[in-house]
Amino acid sequence: MINLKTHKLLNSKPEYGSLYLQAKVCDSGTYFLLDKDKKTICKIADYVPNGLIPEVDGCGDYIRLRINEDDMINWFEEPDFSDFMEDFEVVEKIDVHIKEEIYTVYQSRVHL
Repeated sequence: MINLKTHKLLNSKPEYGSLYLQAKVCDSGTYFLLDKDKKTICKIADYVPNGLIPEVDGCGDYIRLRINEDDMINWFEEPDFSDFMEDFEVVEKIDVHIKEEIYTVYQSRVHL
């Protein structure tokens, strides 16, 4: 989970250090928007919401995040939530029984 106001990764552990996360979501990602109490507001199941998650090299179906040792993420200063406003589905709760595909996460201990 990421606090979109502070650009900070939540639930991180100090032993993670600096991280680089890369994933290709193949146009089939599911993205949840939570309120300040971490309750689900809505979700979209579609392309990466590039107004919120920065695209890379003109490719909008990749997620590449750099997370520094303070858990801060390379995020837009003013995120665009329009994908959630246009294509959203209201959900009462997140289904925790969804089968997820495992992706490789590369960890780096270098300073960003």
